[in-house]
Amino acid sequence: MQGIAHIFTGHDAGNCVSIIRYDGGNPADDPIILLQETRNDASGSLVVYTPLDLHSVNMVMDGADSSMVASLPSGFAIHPDGHTGHGTTRNDNEGSNFNETAGGCILTIAFQILINNQPNNNISVESVETVSKLITCTIRKINAAIQET
Repeated sequence: MQGIAHIFTGHDAGNCVSIIRYDGGNPADDPIILLQETRNDASGSLVVYTPLDLHSVNMVMDGADSSMVASLPSGFAIHPDGHTGHGTTRNDNEGSNFNETAGGCILTIAFQILINNQPNNNISVESVETVSKLITCTIRKINAAIQET
């Protein structure tokens, strides 16, 4: 992934709209452009993104009507759960006591995925499994990122 542009939308450097180019690792595939907005404040954090094909981006840049570009935004929000923690005390290996107060959070994930363009067709088991894996993988990656901070 390669960041092409970042437009800051607030005082915090993490609040921005970004244009990201993803080549996918296969030179034969056309690159995908991700339009992403991130926002972080006391009420929580939000990431919203949509993949766009390079042809559509070039059309809009050349003055075409942007309402004709298909966009299926997805994203996630992380909000504090409102609890301030439990105030547990733990002892480190050297005999010092630490007071830990850690509240939880609420994670909301939304995906818009075009699985089948025929509205009357049934969704295949493979499609359901793919979406399930996507959701599981996304939750694991978000959890890992939260644990790092």
